[in-house]
Amino acid sequence: MIFKPKNFTKETIPKYYSDYFEKLQSFDFEGGMKLLKEIFQDERNQNKQGKPTDFLKNEEEYKSLSVRFQEMIDGFHFSEPVSKKVDWILKYLKESFNPENLKVHQFKPFNGFLFKMSDDGFSSAVLDSIHFDPETQEFSNVFGLNHTIIFEKDSYPAGEDLEETEENSSELYDFIYEMEEGIYSIYYQEEKINGRDLHVHIKLLLFTKMIREIIDKLLLDERFARFPKSFPFYVLINSEECYSYTQDSFFLEILPPIELQSLRENPYFTLYETSSNSISAKEEFLFHLRFLDQQDSKEFQILLGMVDSNPEFQSLLEKSALDSLNYNFEEEEEEEEEEEEEEEEEEEEEEEEEEEEEEEEEEEEEEEEEEEEEEEEEEAFAKVKDFEPHLFSGFFWKLAQLNPISHLENARNFQNNVFFRPPPPLVDLYKIAIPNINNFSCTLFESYLAIPEEYKPEFYTSFQETLDRMKSLAHPGFKIRAMEIEARFRSNQYDSKENPMYSDPPEEFINTMIDLIHCMPEEFPWFGESWDFVFENRLMLLGKKAKRAVPAVIEVMERYDYEDSTREFATILYTIGCDDIPSIVHELHKKNEFYMEEFYDEWSKQAPAARWFYFLDRFEHFPEDFVRSEIWEDLLYDSEPGFLVYYENIEKDINRNRIFYAFLKALKNDPQDVPVRFALFYAEKIRNKAKKNRESFFQIISEMTELLKLLNTHEKLNEKQKVYLECGVSAESIEAFLLEKKDVLDILNKTLSEIHLNPLLLFLKVNYIEKREGIKLAMEELRQILPIL
Repeated sequence: MIFKPKNFTKETIPKYYSDYFEKLQSFDFEGGMKLLKEIFQDERNQNKQGKPTDFLKNEEEYKSLSVRFQEMIDGFHFSEPVSKKVDWILKYLKESFNPENLKVHQFKPFNGFLFKMSDDGFSSAVLDSIHFDPETQEFSNVFGLNHTIIFEKDSYPAGEDLEETEENSSELYDFIYEMEEGIYSIYYQEEKINGRDLHVHIKLLLFTKMIREIIDKLLLDERFARFPKSFPFYVLINSEECYSYTQDSFFLEILPPIELQSLRENPYFTLYETSSNSISAKEEFLFHLRFLDQQDSKEFQILLGMVDSNPEFQSLLEKSALDSLNYNFEEEEEEEEEEEEEEEEEEEEEEEEEEEEEEEEEEEEEEEEEEEEEEEEEEAFAKVKDFEPHLFSGFFWKLAQLNPISHLENARNFQNNVFFRPPPPLVDLYKIAIPNINNFSCTLFESYLAIPEEYKPEFYTSFQETLDRMKSLAHPGFKIRAMEIEARFRSNQYDSKENPMYSDPPEEFINTMIDLIHCMPEEFPWFGESWDFVFENRLMLLGKKAKRAVPAVIEVMERYDYEDSTREFATILYTIGCDDIPSIVHELHKKNEFYMEEFYDEWSKQAPAARWFYFLDRFEHFPEDFVRSEIWEDLLYDSEPGFLVYYENIEKDINRNRIFYAFLKALKNDPQDVPVRFALFYAEKIRNKAKKNRESFFQIISEMTELLKLLNTHEKLNEKQKVYLECGVSAESIEAFLLEKKDVLDILNKTLSEIHLNPLLLFLKVNYIEKREGIKLAMEELRQILPIL
């Protein structure tokens, strides 16, 4: 049977492909080969497209298309005995035979081989052991067979080596290349056929013949008869690895499905019967129970039917559902310890059993099998134990729709149990409490959504009462979740990624979010589910609508004072619209400029830029106020980025000089802290500016000097800044000397009265006297200063 392409019989499909796959549909592979022979023997198709150099070749060497096709057929062979290929298959199957794969096989049984063709080079095929579902035509791997079984060397003449073949450009390889590259124009009736597809179709038929021989040999092997499998057994092939194939991919059966009864004449029929035995009903139930949380799966639908028809299974499921209503998060650690103890006890028991006599071995094996079954059952129920109540609620409603008479009352009762379930106890306020609150509210919400529409009205009041109770509970997380659920119902948006509440949150919701932030522990708890609940999944989504939460976030950030948390908090503060960046964030960015690089620069200038407009407006209307230090203390933005914004704006403002000299006056009388730090920042910026501006160098340095002089009188300079001040004071004399001003000597003397031991200025004075008064007076001046130097 052909599963793909499904439309090969349509009139729109080229006639060749329809005729070819029609043969394969009825397993007439000989007919398929006959069709290909007719094409390759057609007189129209025998010659290659000519080349200008063809006259150089010996005509006797030329072979027709039909001859070369026959050589390909004849050259295909088993490069190794078929028994060796069978041995390889059984070897890989045996290697993958383990409890884990065996458990998968029990419920998705190994029932087929899939040969995956490749059209690369001479072509090959990989063999997978699979579970095949004929209804959906889907397959999945079972056990571990996934190995090449048909090699390229099977495709070229016996006695040749693959490397030699490629090196010598054998005729067969040339034929494949010429066919794929269209050197031959090959027609079927009036249609031209793609040579790449023809190569794949030839190899498909050759592979099929080889595979049938392998399967025949395999079925007669006792090892395969003993290996677990299920019937009917499928032998399939597809074009998964045929990347040059131009048509829709194919997926088809090589043999009709192998039924168990068709092997009745097989010498190992009894072994085939034994190895394909089905599992017990309870084992099947326990397997399908794992799919309780996958309502769209086929296994879930099977589980519905099993529970509906079996009161014992229904009882087991109801018990598990009631257990799910209990809170057991405090017992998890104890359970883990108990499991470890049980494992240790089992190991000890196994050691003791090994020492027992041979007579008791059979009994021990039976006990071990029973224990394994019990362990598997416990394992299955342990997984179910992790399911939330809404999954059971949804399952019971599905049962009620399937069979209302038997299951409706139970669905109603369990739904009420979910709605009247008490909230989880508060073990703490954050790490454990928040995930429990979230799970509790999700269970409530999901269980209500799972109620069929015709029954929802009778439960709406109970549902709303539960939400109201949540809003009155002590922990703000309950109220937040209740308000979010109500918002979804008001807007009829049950599965949108973002809660509709966040588009226009009421003040009450923001207040509750602030209360939730106050639930953060004293010490940084690291990131995780609770962190995401508060910040990533709510505060960040609210954005600037949660601006009132800024003080609460800053308080927590400063309390933790931890680099990793500060980096995350900085992003949160920026997102929710924090204007004034906390100093701890500035320090972090200074430590590593790559932190917050995507937004820090913009963010750090937002608040200073807004404050600057207020500063400028005040100066325009009340300039006289700016000679007072306290005005600058109030109006400056106290941060390095803030100082930078003010410096840049002052420098380019039309009133630059008025603002600057008003600032100098403000620094004269006991300047306050912020203006002093801004003056030092300003002086440093001016100094750097002077380096790049030779024409105005001395003018710019004089302004730096004025700032530093005023600060020095109040003892606000460090040693480095005092050196800059001395250089600035010296600059006036150096400028006068270079420009040969008339009062150079007066300026030098004045400067030297301030800076007594400046060798450069003393040297300039001697040099000036030499030029103006002569060498004699210069030598006299030099004698006076040498003792000083």
